[in-house]
Amino acid sequence: MANVAHGPARTSSRQVVTFLQSYGLEATLDDAATDDFDTVFEALTQWYADPDRAAMAKVFVVRPGDEANARALSTVLSRWLASPLPPLRDESLVQYVADALMIDAHHSDDADSAPQLFSIEAEGSTLYLLRPEERRTEFAVDDTWAVGSLNSPDTEAAIQGIYRFEVCTPAFADHAVACARCQALLSAWEARGNLPDGFEQFRRRPLRPPVEQLPPLAPVSGVGIVIPRAPTTPPAPKKKPWWKF
Repeated sequence: MANVAHGPARTSSRQVVTFLQSYGLEATLDDAATDDFDTVFEALTQWYADPDRAAMAKVFVVRPGDEANARALSTVLSRWLASPLPPLRDESLVQYVADALMIDAHHSDDADSAPQLFSIEAEGSTLYLLRPEERRTEFAVDDTWAVGSLNSPDTEAAIQGIYRFEVCTPAFADHAVACARCQALLSAWEARGNLPDGFEQFRRRPLRPPVEQLPPLAPVSGVGIVIPRAPTTPPAPKKKPWWKF
């Protein structure tokens, strides 16, 4: 595809151009170009294979079997999450980041504009996008050109207080330990009945904050305690009756 080296992906489909541009992706309309999904998508991923260009667009192209690409993905995901990543790999790592971003968005003041992790996939490669939810629902072409969610539905349920399938995802576990809102939902569920087995880690620790204990009083230097003692003078002897000799 000669067009890849000289500019962004070209397509003869106005819908596809509108779709890609709505996500902030570079694409141009060319009546002489193809509208075949695989061909246009391959041109798109080659255009964003350049790290600087991808960083500016907040996208990342994943190609299976490329170890250097996989290491670069971990770096990008950590930067997007603004947090160190757990020791996970491949799809598990991607889902962790998607879950964590989705949780942050759900707890933010403006959930629709908070960034989340989405993807456009084709055979052989995937394009990850850091985009707000409002951008994802703005426009779609069809099932071929579609942006998919990457977070776990179990995590999405858990942050709303629904603990299903006996699954506690790693991202929810890391988040819920220190989240007052999630702890309140866990406590409410526990009050109605036991949490599912996948959430036993929360059952073992107090869901409600423990009663604050007053710290023990420390001795004050230079202060003595005086305890009064009994008088040392012995009592006077009792007088004998006059009739005893």
